[in-house]
Amino acid sequence: MSALEKMRKLVAKLDGVSERPHHGDVMFYVGRKPFASAGPKGMVIGLEPEHAAMLVERDRGFDRTRATRVP
Repeated sequence: MSALEKMRKLVAKLDGVSERPHHGDVMFYVGRKPFASAGPKGMVIGLEPEHAAMLVERDRGFDRTRATRVP
């Protein structure tokens, strides 16, 4: 199963989620706010820093990447 298929399966359980193409990937939105993307290279999920740290600590299948938040 590809990253995109996994992401679609996950977000299908959420209310109000839409998807749109984004630079060759698919971006997932709640309303107008993007929260995740998926494509051939994997998936990206926007999490608060403390949530990302807990996820990486509990499951070595996840990799924490530093990002800059833009207000």
